[in-house]
Amino acid sequence: MNTPPDLVVRVAGVPRSTLAVLNTPKSFELAEHILQTRAQVAEEGRRIADALHPVIGALLEPALKPRVIGLRRAVHQGRSPRAAEWNTDVRAALPGPLAGRIRDWLDRRAQCGEHAESLAAVLQEETHDSLAALREALAHPRFRQGLLHATPELDDVLERWIAAPGHPTPGTKALVSLARYLSRAAVKTSPQGTFTATGQARWTAHGPWLHTGDLERRTTTAELNLARLRRIADGLLRAHPALRDTLRLRLNPALTVADGTLRLLAPGPGARVTAFPAVDRTPRLLDTLSNVDGATVAEAGPGVRRFVATGILQVDLPLDDLEPCHLDALITWLTDNGPIDNGPIDNGPTDNGFTDNSPTDNGPSALQDTLDALAALRSALPRRPRPADHAERRHQARAARNWLLAVERALRLPAPGEPYERRPVHEDSVLDGTAVTLGHGPWRPLLADLASVGRALAVLDRDLPARYAVAAWLAERHGPHPHVPLLLVLNELREDPSPTAKHVRALLRPGFGVDDTLLRDSPLPVLRRLTDHRATVLQALRAGELPTGVAAPRPPLSLAHYIQPLPGPDGRPRAVLNAVTVGHGHWQGRLDRMRARAADGPVPLSPAPPPSPAPDARTGRGRIPVDIGGLYASNTNLRHPTLPHAFDHPFTRGARNGPGRIPLGEVSVRLDRATGLPALRSPRCEADLVPVHLGLMSPLLLPPPLATLLRLFGDPHTLFRIGHPLLPGPFADDVPDRGVVSLPRIEAGRVVLRRRSWLTRAGSVPRRTPGERDHEHFLRLLAWRRELGLPASCFVRTRAPGNHGADAFTDKGYKPAYIDFASPLLTTAFTRSLGSPDTVVHIEEALPDPVAPDGDTPYTSEFVIELPGDFHESAV
Repeated sequence: MNTPPDLVVRVAGVPRSTLAVLNTPKSFELAEHILQTRAQVAEEGRRIADALHPVIGALLEPALKPRVIGLRRAVHQGRSPRAAEWNTDVRAALPGPLAGRIRDWLDRRAQCGEHAESLAAVLQEETHDSLAALREALAHPRFRQGLLHATPELDDVLERWIAAPGHPTPGTKALVSLARYLSRAAVKTSPQGTFTATGQARWTAHGPWLHTGDLERRTTTAELNLARLRRIADGLLRAHPALRDTLRLRLNPALTVADGTLRLLAPGPGARVTAFPAVDRTPRLLDTLSNVDGATVAEAGPGVRRFVATGILQVDLPLDDLEPCHLDALITWLTDNGPIDNGPIDNGPTDNGFTDNSPTDNGPSALQDTLDALAALRSALPRRPRPADHAERRHQARAARNWLLAVERALRLPAPGEPYERRPVHEDSVLDGTAVTLGHGPWRPLLADLASVGRALAVLDRDLPARYAVAAWLAERHGPHPHVPLLLVLNELREDPSPTAKHVRALLRPGFGVDDTLLRDSPLPVLRRLTDHRATVLQALRAGELPTGVAAPRPPLSLAHYIQPLPGPDGRPRAVLNAVTVGHGHWQGRLDRMRARAADGPVPLSPAPPPSPAPDARTGRGRIPVDIGGLYASNTNLRHPTLPHAFDHPFTRGARNGPGRIPLGEVSVRLDRATGLPALRSPRCEADLVPVHLGLMSPLLLPPPLATLLRLFGDPHTLFRIGHPLLPGPFADDVPDRGVVSLPRIEAGRVVLRRRSWLTRAGSVPRRTPGERDHEHFLRLLAWRRELGLPASCFVRTRAPGNHGADAFTDKGYKPAYIDFASPLLTTAFTRSLGSPDTVVHIEEALPDPVAPDGDTPYTSEFVIELPGDFHESAV
């Protein structure tokens, strides 16, 4: 019996029970009673109107007819009749029982108005009384820790409120923001700051299907934002040019000579494949330049500068991707290579494009001052900040921020412009020990269903059409059996004006998914056949069926399934599927590094290469996964390597030797006859290379050539996310201007593939009108909820109409926001986030329900289960 690799679990920051402090249950219950009564009154009014219809025709007194007609119209519309429409004469003219029904109807209608006024008082009192409980929940040390990391300004507001009980309550805007962060800390498991803790879950041969360990024991690690560190490093080289002479040289590993041209991939803004004419002596020149690999610029001499300028040679800071602490490594390098007397220099252009000619000291003392400031920053930056003493933590955070700003000012760096640069420090929270154990036996049916879902989704891979199209382009340009350098392919694919190349580029345009209606009009027959195959698979999944005998032409080697478990009626788990991404230790490598830092231990070494790659069942050829590698100045890409092979290219830093490092410049492209798809080869490996991106950063943010490499040749990075591709089309344009599109829950086997969803426009959501009282808006919003049939708690996403940007899921508005209609603060946050009336509002049921009691799992949790591509029922 085969058992999948151990799992990674992501756990919310505070217990789910914390959500109760945001609610006003008495007000919600009273409002629901009022709405229910109003509905009953409205229904009775319509029935009375129907009963009045024959009475009007039978009236003996003609003068009474228009009055009774007005009475009928009033009760049908649910309004109070005018005095002339309900007086002694009218009542006397009506049958006794009918007149009694109308009297009862008017009494109940009046009671609704009285109850509405009662709601105003109850809501005001309950909202005021709940502030004390909210204040106590917000004071939770772990929440304060995460809030300080996420938004120091809001933590300042909270600090004043907590420190002085008599201090005025924060304004509505601040309270709404605090409520939104508290709900996120209780229900979301996205890896942002310390609101989420990551831990190890393990399979066991025996025991219950789910057993939760101690989720309170957590260690937080902190390190400098790599984007800020990179800015500092670049600033040091500008301010102290002599430091460049200490940098090590290396021959660009993404370089190749073919077809009389030297092509290379050089780092820098808008990285792309660059081409230079090659001459007869180019190979000898490259051999000569390889002799300076590893030497410093000073050792190689000034003659190398022109080769550095072209990108043939690289210089970079000695900051290995696998450094336990990159700030320590930068300080060590400066200590070993300075202070250095540069003499007077031209400051050159600043980052804003203007030349800075103001006087500044760039000599040894200035460098020493910067080094001292960096050391002070390192001392102020706690490796493992503790949440208990928040005052001390605030002091440390302020000190670290001030020292960082001092370093940046000394180097004359502008204020950070990009959002990813603004946060000074990146923090991670790790669960100590084994957080969860899962009995493998009860999970076997669910694992089999997950594997089936993964195989079906691989057919729907959004990049599969582009792969077939590039195969057609390769055969058209290089013949039926091409063997072409990868850099040549990437260069030609960008420049070729042929219709087939244009078709490939169109299919590679950013956006989540490919519109299959466009593929049906493709000039390539293979894409039209693929469209029919995808339609069959999609139809089966939307019908809640697990297709059998389905396989992609080149199935993924490893997939990670992000699930939230649910208890099944048979005592075995079911699961809600949140995402399916690339596997290969995608999250395990991240967790291993975080645990090593938390324990102050060394980062584990890379695993030894397997003896030989397993052959693909369809092609008979071996395939090995190769990590694209690189950090790209993002802390989310810091990880322990989980694969024995990685590409070597200008965006990677560290050891480049060994059988596991594959220079991108030596990789070639061929066509696999068995699948009809392009494949990568290297003289170092007797197998096809499968690129994978194992960092947590979106692959769309990779340098463009690497993103193209991944999409055309790699395991798919994301196959499934929050219901896509099972949601309708690019639904930002498919939602009607008025009304709602209701989508049922989809379950296939033991897997929930799509939560029940509703799509509408922001214009249909009741928003606060000028002069409207709190309880009046509360009632209108709850009435809208009842009309749509929404659950009391759900998740909401918003998206601007016609927004087909690079990635819908990098859009801040499309990140899920939790709403509980019993919480005035969360409903206010919801209505304030809607934007223009034509904004699309995507609502999903909260499944699992965060407020449902569950004694064994007090925290919202998500599991990452990795299954190999050949995982079948027989394996379990």
